[in-house]
Amino acid sequence: MASVQDRRDRPALIASLSLLAFSALNAVALIAFFRDADQPIGWRSILALGVTATSVVASALLWRAPTRNNAMIATLLMLASLARLGPFSEWTQTSYVLILITLAFMAPVIVAVVRLRD
Repeated sequence: MASVQDRRDRPALIASLSLLAFSALNAVALIAFFRDADQPIGWRSILALGVTATSVVASALLWRAPTRNNAMIATLLMLASLARLGPFSEWTQTSYVLILITLAFMAPVIVAVVRLRD
């Protein structure tokens, strides 16, 4: 039988795993980008690298200390990753795919924001 603590921490565990999967997918995308790009170092790649690294830290933090504040930090990191898309006039089909993937991984984190208490 699951205790009250286990039921309270479950959204945080799922959100942490979702954030970890998001950072792993970001890392794979960065590797592919660095391999194929003519000029790989730019503000977008630096932003993506920073978000990937801090997402791993935020995932561990959410796992160890499941609070609403930690879940909000994770949500802000995921939203910050969308800044690399740039202005709307530069968007391509890949931009829309990145938005959908980010929102799919963000859904469990938003659930954790709603359900967790400080």
